[in-house]
Amino acid sequence: MATQHWQRVKEIFNSAIELEPEERASFLNAACAEDHSLRKEVESLIRAHDEEGSFIDSPAYEVAAELFTDDAADSLVGQQMNHYRILSPLGTGGMGEVYLAQDTKLGRRVALKLLPESFTKDEDRLHRFQQEARTASALNHPNIVTIYEIGEEAGRQYIATELIEGETLRERLSSGAMEIVEALDITLQAASALAAAHEAGIVHRDIKPENIMIRRDRFVKVLDFGLAKLAERKSAELDSKAPTRMRGNTSPGVVMGTVQYMSPEQARGLIVDERTDIWSLGVCLYEMLSGSAPFKGETPTDVTVSILEREPASLSALSDDVPAELDWIVKKALRKDRDERYQTAREMKGDLRSIKQQLEFDARQKQTDRQQSNEAETIAAAGAQPHKRMTDEAVRTDEIQEARATTTVKPALSFTKGGTRSPLLTLVILLVVAAVSVVIYNLLTRNQSQTASSDKNVATSAPAVENITRITAWPGLDTHPTLSPDGNSVAYSSNHNGSFEIYIKQLTPGGREIQLTSDGQENFQPAWSPDGQLIAYYSKKRGGIWVLPTLGGTARQLTDFGSAPAWSHDSKWIAFQSDANPDLGSSSVGSSTIWIVPAQGGSPKQITKVGNPAGGHIGPSWSSNNQRIAFIVLNYTTQQVWSVSITGEDLKQLSHRPSTPSAQSPGWKDPIQGRASYPLYSPDGRNLYLVVGPAVWMLPISPEDDEPVGEPVRVTDTGASLINNLTLSADGKKLAYGVQTLASNIWSLSVSPNGLAVGNPKQLTNQTGARNTQPAFSADGRKLAFLEFLQGGRVSLWVADSDGSNPTPTTANGNIPSWFPDGDQIAFTSARENHWNVWVTSLQKGREHVLFDAGRDVQYARVSPDGRQIAFNLADEKGVINLWTVPVSGGEPKQLTFDQELKSRSS
Repeated sequence: MATQHWQRVKEIFNSAIELEPEERASFLNAACAEDHSLRKEVESLIRAHDEEGSFIDSPAYEVAAELFTDDAADSLVGQQMNHYRILSPLGTGGMGEVYLAQDTKLGRRVALKLLPESFTKDEDRLHRFQQEARTASALNHPNIVTIYEIGEEAGRQYIATELIEGETLRERLSSGAMEIVEALDITLQAASALAAAHEAGIVHRDIKPENIMIRRDRFVKVLDFGLAKLAERKSAELDSKAPTRMRGNTSPGVVMGTVQYMSPEQARGLIVDERTDIWSLGVCLYEMLSGSAPFKGETPTDVTVSILEREPASLSALSDDVPAELDWIVKKALRKDRDERYQTAREMKGDLRSIKQQLEFDARQKQTDRQQSNEAETIAAAGAQPHKRMTDEAVRTDEIQEARATTTVKPALSFTKGGTRSPLLTLVILLVVAAVSVVIYNLLTRNQSQTASSDKNVATSAPAVENITRITAWPGLDTHPTLSPDGNSVAYSSNHNGSFEIYIKQLTPGGREIQLTSDGQENFQPAWSPDGQLIAYYSKKRGGIWVLPTLGGTARQLTDFGSAPAWSHDSKWIAFQSDANPDLGSSSVGSSTIWIVPAQGGSPKQITKVGNPAGGHIGPSWSSNNQRIAFIVLNYTTQQVWSVSITGEDLKQLSHRPSTPSAQSPGWKDPIQGRASYPLYSPDGRNLYLVVGPAVWMLPISPEDDEPVGEPVRVTDTGASLINNLTLSADGKKLAYGVQTLASNIWSLSVSPNGLAVGNPKQLTNQTGARNTQPAFSADGRKLAFLEFLQGGRVSLWVADSDGSNPTPTTANGNIPSWFPDGDQIAFTSARENHWNVWVTSLQKGREHVLFDAGRDVQYARVSPDGRQIAFNLADEKGVINLWTVPVSGGEPKQLTFDQELKSRSS
């Protein structure tokens, strides 16, 4: 189209829209005469003008794109618009022409968008456009294109924006469906942009592949934020029954297509909100995964009917590669009722991020499995035995599958001494991985061996484990699972959407996850009421115990302190521990005690007292007759299970009981010297389930007084480092627990004398199934001692060169290595003689012996720089810990600190 012709079209169009509709026909007869092509172009613009809504609601000036041809665009090349020199046309669209321009003030290239004159004649609309553009420019989000300036030159309004070099999502889709991780990456970045805009009160309303740019570095930018409201009607309140406004077809070369991304409320002419953008983004994600749009039709009308009345084909049905969880996310974004959609972009982003992390982890795990398989084949072919450390690291993945995700960095300091070398700071990086698993078994088949006999030596066998099933696969930490009374659902706390919230998931095939809390208050430790109607939980940020209906509703606060709630079986009381986390960082270990509070509200009542027994009292569990409460006693050296009557009397130790010939009960000396936790009574009160190391054990007890009546038996062994919580269904047939696998490695970082990092960190160990921790450099910096914790609780002391090479096991059952100045001897603590004391080993002689025995547990010890003293901590019979020293050459220990009592919440 020639420039003169374009000017003629503009003149006639501008004059026509100033007339009343009934006057326009006669005007066009005169103005266009016999030029039918001219009249057709003007009439198409008039129709677009008359139908104008928002840019997403109606075609408006997308039709005007026909007028901005190459000839018209080329006519502006080389011209100056204020301080922008136009270099070349970039394209055309609903907002007008877009040019590559040079900012002569700042010396940068920009995208310059020129708006049609007729679009900006209305001062009210122009004012609103400027206000909205300012709002959009203030978003300052990395995934939103930056608006540099809005201005006017020679009657033309322009917008100068960041220049994005790359391709649009539309161009990327021209080659078909994408890989899932790539599609998720693009959608996540777009969702992040939408979340920021929505929280600033801006709705895009035109999310489509043309408005999503992908830079060459795969960074995503969302275009045209805030511009959609420029064409908004003054009378924006539309009747909910208004007929759907359809767009006309455009001429070749003018891209429309927006109708495919319209939400149902847009198609009906309703007022839109943030959930419209969520729909449109869901359409884009569907198209990225499948290669085609979810709603199709030969005409715009057909497409709109599809949007309003039909459901798209399931993505998982179209491709086996699309996991069911991702299919569910897309379906939720495309709910026709916007109240059933994701309500915020941030919520959708959380689910997308979780599934992306899981897919990436699965891919890494497959690669690791292939590598290990290849290594095993190589070893077998060579006739060699696998390295001891590799066999010890084996994880029983055939029994329990685990989701791995969260990484936590925990620094431990160790410096070289002497010379001019820079000191080294070693970093221990822990990879925390977790998932909730359900162990389903039948106790009824074993009842014949679990009688109520008064015989104190009843032989008991373990219940048969029928099946182990993973029920969550979200990345992040899924923790504190608890089964519903009917055994058909599980509640747990998870951070896969950001903060820790309470979730419920049905155990039936295809059971959906339901988020119960969403207040961002870091909610943990859900506990079902016996009737299944309520869940009590601990709110970390708000503090205390809260109760919430399982069907949703308003949470009510029971206490302003405490955690780990546990319901009595008659639903009248909730037991809890007073402190969320017993203080293990000071000598006042054990400040937590056990309390109960009426479930309907009232004053809490303290059950156990500080120091009786010594240690922190945590993790309460009710007996089946509601007369006793089992709990953990936690301190530095032991973790025992005790029980107490609800009157606070009759304390009884249940685990780690001494086994002597004179004892009436055979008791239980922990078979693996582990730390017992998560006591749980069976429904009939005849067994107490415990977690010890990586295993679940069952201790037969008397239901009348909790007295042990038989030896403990192992129920199941996860092969993992940590079992997280334990819960039974009301009938005792289903057991749920969380599985947490920990892995850590040692890194080194050079540090200058003034404390600044020099160079990059270097990884010294490479573990995937064990924890390397407690690093200590020798005085000359040539050797590195560290501990290796293996699956199942085994621990050993290793020594390697300072770069991590040549690792060699030195001793088993060692802890907290500390070098002597000679670089040969290492002090460590060990409990191999029934209590913890200080040992020393010689690398050259290969011999070790007890260096110091305090008669009580010594768990932490350090050699002085001159090698003459040992500093250690020592707990008295009340659990109070103080610091001592003792000469290496022998002599009496000297007490350095004098703490005398434990601290607790005042009763």
